[in-house]
Amino acid sequence: MRFSHKYKFIFFANPKSGSTTVRQLLNPYSDISTLAKNEVTPENPFHAHMRPEEAKIEFEKKGWDYDAYFKFTTVRNPWARLVSLYEMIYTPTVRRKDRSVATKLKHKFDYLTRPTFKKWLFKVKPNGFGAGDKRRPRAMWRIHGSYSILAFIKDKDDNILVDEVVKLEELSSRLPLVFEKINLPDREKLLITKKNTGNYRSYVEYYDDESIEYVLQNYKYDIDEFNYHFGE
Repeated sequence: MRFSHKYKFIFFANPKSGSTTVRQLLNPYSDISTLAKNEVTPENPFHAHMRPEEAKIEFEKKGWDYDAYFKFTTVRNPWARLVSLYEMIYTPTVRRKDRSVATKLKHKFDYLTRPTFKKWLFKVKPNGFGAGDKRRPRAMWRIHGSYSILAFIKDKDDNILVDEVVKLEELSSRLPLVFEKINLPDREKLLITKKNTGNYRSYVEYYDDESIEYVLQNYKYDIDEFNYHFGE
């Protein structure tokens, strides 16, 4: 999540949908750094992958007019996104140099004993259930990473709480138009490059007919609303 009182925008970081790219571009224009869910404070209650419904509540507590901000997020082909989420959860990626050998071995064990993609997928629901894992079940990116875009952006009364949803696949053409809407200075200097740190095989190789249909039924809104197709 990123927001600016000066430029009146709120960006919601929908996990595994290009949010890292957008957050980095918006950093120079943002008023506050969001935190991990377990690090939030009453003074800074905003965590990295906060949903619009959560953010609106916090804005109202602080006396800020949520509706006065231009609110946007991103979406991604759900078949590809779920593969990316699965690999992010289970692939051992120890980046910090101070991690111990024991921690590295544990990461490797978790990878070797992970469920198959299909077994994992069939536990995942578009409202976030089933996407956590035993290591960090409260990590918001794991839970929100499995939300359908509709579940991510609506409130309990089914109101849509964002003004625009940008497809990851159209990020380089659509994001400059968003930056123009919110009147960011020097926006022509912002280079939009999608960052893909995964090195796994093509997402289509993870699926069979049954699992393709499972995603089709559970993420129907994403697929229909944004014209997604398997294998595109």
